[in-house]
Amino acid sequence: MFPKPNFEASSLTENVNLRNNILSRLNVFTNEEYRDVNLSDDRLYTERIPFSIFRVFEVPGTPKEARIPFSELPADNSDEWKLARIGESFGPSFQTFWFHIEFDIPEDWRSQEIHLRWDSSSEAMIYSENGSVLQGLTYGMRTEYVMTTNFSPENGSHFKFYIEMACNELQGVGMPPDRDRFFELKLAEAGRFDREYWNLTQTFRFVRDCAQSTSAFGLKALRIANSLVNTIDPIDRSTWPAAFAIANEIMSQTNGSSQHEVTAIGHCHMDSAWLWPFDETKRKCARSWSTALKYMDLYPDYRFTASSAQQYRWILDDYPELFSRIQQRVSSGEFIHMGGVWVESDTNMPSGESLVRQFLFGQRFFEKHFGSRDRVFWLPDCFGFSAAIPQICRGVGIDYFLTTKMTWSSTNEMDHDTFLWQGIDGSQLLAHFPPTGITSGGAAGAIQSRDSYKDKSLNSETIMLVGVGDGGGGPTLTDIEQLERLSDIDGIPRVTMEDPTLFFDKLNMSRDKYAVWVGEMYLEFHRGVYTSVGRTKLGNRKSEQLLKTLEFLSTVASLQSQLPYPRADLDFMWENVLLCQFHDVIPGSGIREVNDDAKELYEEIERIGMINLENALRAILGVTSKSQPKGSVDDEVKVDETISDSDQQTSIVAVNSLSWSREEIVESVDVDPNSALQISRNGIPLVRASAPSLGYETLSQSEILHSKRASVIEIVDDSVHLENEFIFVVIEQSGRISQFLDKRQNPPREVLEPGSFGNNFVIHENIPVFWDAWEIELYHLQKKRDIDDAFEMTIVENGPLRVAVQFKYVISSESTMTQIISLSQETARLDFECSVEWRESRKLLKVEFPLNVQNETATYEIAFGYVKRPTIANTTWDIAKFEVSAHRWADLSEWDYGVALLNDSKYGYSCHGNVLRLSLLKAGKSPDPDADMGHHQFSYALFPHKGGFQTGRVLQEAHQFNNPLIVRNSLITPFIPNANKVRHDDLSSENDALSLSSSRSSSISSTDFVVVDFELMKNEKAELSYFTVKASNSLKDDNNCSVIIDTVKRAEDSTAIILRLYEAYGIRTTAIVSSVFLINRAVLCNLMEDESEDILVNENG
Repeated sequence: MFPKPNFEASSLTENVNLRNNILSRLNVFTNEEYRDVNLSDDRLYTERIPFSIFRVFEVPGTPKEARIPFSELPADNSDEWKLARIGESFGPSFQTFWFHIEFDIPEDWRSQEIHLRWDSSSEAMIYSENGSVLQGLTYGMRTEYVMTTNFSPENGSHFKFYIEMACNELQGVGMPPDRDRFFELKLAEAGRFDREYWNLTQTFRFVRDCAQSTSAFGLKALRIANSLVNTIDPIDRSTWPAAFAIANEIMSQTNGSSQHEVTAIGHCHMDSAWLWPFDETKRKCARSWSTALKYMDLYPDYRFTASSAQQYRWILDDYPELFSRIQQRVSSGEFIHMGGVWVESDTNMPSGESLVRQFLFGQRFFEKHFGSRDRVFWLPDCFGFSAAIPQICRGVGIDYFLTTKMTWSSTNEMDHDTFLWQGIDGSQLLAHFPPTGITSGGAAGAIQSRDSYKDKSLNSETIMLVGVGDGGGGPTLTDIEQLERLSDIDGIPRVTMEDPTLFFDKLNMSRDKYAVWVGEMYLEFHRGVYTSVGRTKLGNRKSEQLLKTLEFLSTVASLQSQLPYPRADLDFMWENVLLCQFHDVIPGSGIREVNDDAKELYEEIERIGMINLENALRAILGVTSKSQPKGSVDDEVKVDETISDSDQQTSIVAVNSLSWSREEIVESVDVDPNSALQISRNGIPLVRASAPSLGYETLSQSEILHSKRASVIEIVDDSVHLENEFIFVVIEQSGRISQFLDKRQNPPREVLEPGSFGNNFVIHENIPVFWDAWEIELYHLQKKRDIDDAFEMTIVENGPLRVAVQFKYVISSESTMTQIISLSQETARLDFECSVEWRESRKLLKVEFPLNVQNETATYEIAFGYVKRPTIANTTWDIAKFEVSAHRWADLSEWDYGVALLNDSKYGYSCHGNVLRLSLLKAGKSPDPDADMGHHQFSYALFPHKGGFQTGRVLQEAHQFNNPLIVRNSLITPFIPNANKVRHDDLSSENDALSLSSSRSSSISSTDFVVVDFELMKNEKAELSYFTVKASNSLKDDNNCSVIIDTVKRAEDSTAIILRLYEAYGIRTTAIVSSVFLINRAVLCNLMEDESEDILVNENG
């Protein structure tokens, strides 16, 4: 007999080409293109029946109006229901249609598994006949609903459902969105499910995925999978038992004790808005989370996690019955809330207080409704991570951190997947990056989770997030089936579904082994999000400042008068500010509807905030304003009626919401124009006002007239000169600054690089490779042009309090700008106010200042502190930071001198060498083609100073630039704290106190809060500071304290007062807080306002 070659054995080698040929064969065996001969899902249903009643209701109105609840559907016999047909298309995009379906299951389907099948090429949700949400349905991934696994006609054979069809896919309707899109109804029926065939297909898929590994185990799986193809005849059931026996060669072998372990968790990263609006996210949550509950019925070991208290709140409000079912599954440990935050927010642009409130609102919601707080900061998708996060997390009881995003960096790769992340104050979080990101899981996912893990030498445990992200959805039935097969098979990591917190607790047992990453985690990607959609960023900054001021004034008003603390309004404002800080809203990476929704929310926040602000001012000081906010109600505030008319006199009151004394030039409609030294370019009187720390000062009309003339302006040889006692500035007719002298230096120091021009506008081409709204690529620096010289120069203010000159520019044939450069008498800060009509396409507008300063690093403000970043390009890590984020200021300083660039609403900076730049406007066209088109109003300022940013008071100047003094006309003078005590029934218990929250950016661990009883001290000055702070390191200037009182508010669960402080300079210090109120008790507490220890209070309170 002649020998014959064994081609099956010969092809099963490590030869890449032969191996790939077999792998391709395995994939073809489940490819729908060959459905007539392979393991096609078409064979899953042995019989099908159509619906006997199949009708559709088109909800009238706009897409936003059409998202109606189940309770508003017309009656079944209404003629608003129309006959529906397979093949019909529905739309346009984001519209809503409801379907009413009924059918009968035949008697001979007894004991069979029955599915409802639906494919409308879109997202949909199935309801029971009484309106209970049953499950989501998603085109391309989830088209079945398991009605029963064991049909019994005795329990009823007639079925009735309603299906809500949303005219969008899981990821919206494209990027940019196609708003005229229609969706075809392709499938609508009930089917008898073949469970044995399903098990066959899932078993084959499992072995096929094992064969993806190049290990010895993978080659073994390749052989077995190939044998399965040779054995299985999809039509001949008699071949199936042999196939199961062949597969059992792998599936019956268990792991040894040293095998890698993977914690798997079902997850659907749910963007609170992105390529769909907020209102659609509410339905997405219901679709995804009801599906998770349904799968828990089918798979007892299934575990699912979801973050964002805001999304749970939406379910509570719109789907209370579903929320109740979620609560039950949370109690049983199957549905796991995670993250501890209100939404998965951006971390670079929100203020420190906003980040605290994300956790405060999130943790309190979870604790109230589920009985526990979270310990893991769950933030899979975010565009970089602030160095302030570790200390904030530790202050709210968070120990661990998870993200998948840092693998997106385009230049450099972090060396570890498990490490300790250390923040600006030395606080540490245990961090873990899932090696697979968000995945469909299965054997291939488990193997990748092990093989791609960077810290295998330190531990053998990773986590795997299983599901579909961004638009929700979560794991499919196939995903869960594959996980069920992974519990213990030799050659594959041992997979267990469990709470991610338990996974982190196991990692934490080896905490001392891990490397430490210090500072921010800068994402080398998506740098354009610091600039896109400038209106949203302006709304965020203004709302944060308004809330800061309002909480302080409302707290004082609630103590000093009978004005109730407006907690409901403040909660509404905060919740919506936090919502708009979601990582696709404040970055400007959402569609038009998202940007419009944010605009409406900011307008409502401002409206409500200004009403409450004026009410608080009137309650505290008896002030009124000629410019009352829209919607204010005069009788909302009770003014002390014991003050007689003879006590009333006219005076100006300046109110300061910052924790240091200050003096500045401000506009006020309440100053008598006839008594004002100067009327502004806006027709409003200017006044030089001052006020102490967190307090107010009265100023009579006669005092206003005694301000000295210190600002001058003159035109010399086609340039304009601005000067006060601190600086001298020459601005050319082009609008560029040719000279900027700091007169305080001896001799006067030139602020700008000699021979260079400041305030130079540069427009860059900004055409990213992808991710239009998100990106600024490194190569944008190579293609740019200076905008043309200003075509008009006009002096618009001529002192004595402030001088200003206006310039008009043509940016392009489509865009123009008007800029006013002003100098006030009391400051060395030069202000630039811009009004831009922006109609560009894929351009980026920056302003740059070449400074007469040199340093290898520049300093940037972040939440509760600062970071230093390179100005050089020695390494790829340096180069990658060509565009960075900051809050109110960036600073370039030498040891004894520096210059800061401040802003009122921008977040994108760069500093290359000595050139400090601020990114002003971007013009991306996707996903919102009109994102930044139209009018923009913003300001920035240049501030030279002695020493570094600490001694130069850069932080204080930036705060003042963003928070002008509030100046109002007082009808009652003085209306100040008197001998009347705060009623003790205003305090909920003896334990109520002043709460101090301190956050330090030094190596000292962060501290937090305090509680106290109050009574008012008698004070009859026309100047009053409610709270002051002094530190042991005041840098020889009592008005330059490194400890900042950042927040004054009422406690969440009592009438106690919370003071939140942070150390801003990175130095060790001891702080002393003083108050006009008698403090009976002060208590240290964390950011959740949990008390820890009493603080010493001196005999004067």
